Amino acid sequence: MQVLSSWLVPCWFLLLPLAGDWGAQHAQGPWGVGQRLSAKATTLVLTPLLLVVALQVRWGIADPLLPPGIDTSAELMAPANLRQALQSDPDLWQALQDAEVIASLRYETPGFLALALDPRQRSRLTTFSTDPRGFAFWDPSDSYQGQSGLIYRIRPVPIPGAAAAPPDPWPEGLGPLVTAGTVRVQRGARRTMELEFMRFGPLPSPWPRPYGPTAPSLN
Repeated sequence: MQVLSSWLVPCWFLLLPLAGDWGAQHAQGPWGVGQRLSAKATTLVLTPLLLVVALQVRWGIADPLLPPGIDTSAELMAPANLRQALQSDPDLWQALQDAEVIASLRYETPGFLALALDPRQRSRLTTFSTDPRGFAFWDPSDSYQGQSGLIYRIRPVPIPGAAAAPPDPWPEGLGPLVTAGTVRVQRGARRTMELEFMRFGPLPSPWPRPYGPTAPSLN
């Protein structure tokens, strides 16, 4: 689920000045007493709730109490957890260090991988998705023609009692794919997802983009 509850935060930021102005106009009288009681209650109740939410997002402390698949924050891969999972397969970890290109099937996942890898690494991280977002504008002029690397996808963790969701299919045009490894990403005591890596290349032609400077001209 790519749209998390955090997308609503800018909306609340816009409402804060309006709420502050309304509160300043009603600071005296019965409204003022209610505001002070409400502020104290909010501090006493909301602060521990936010702490629990933060601990859940970071370490999954409530995972044993939550049904699998209900918490979308499990898709936020902590760099330390992802790095530990990748380093558990030394061959895959070395392949990541040597890759010219590391591509994903979803535009929102390369950032997690970039945080988990060595910051001195020179590999280009991109996506070979049909929805590349800004990656279409960050491609080199040759659009990776002749380069080799790794491509990966997320394999959803099966939910008990439900049919396993199929992973996204590998895109065409990569040439023969060779298995590089699969790692399991943990958060707390629960496995949240699997990442499957394949070797590709060298690419026989520039990687096609639906838009951006390397996209075919429509003229």
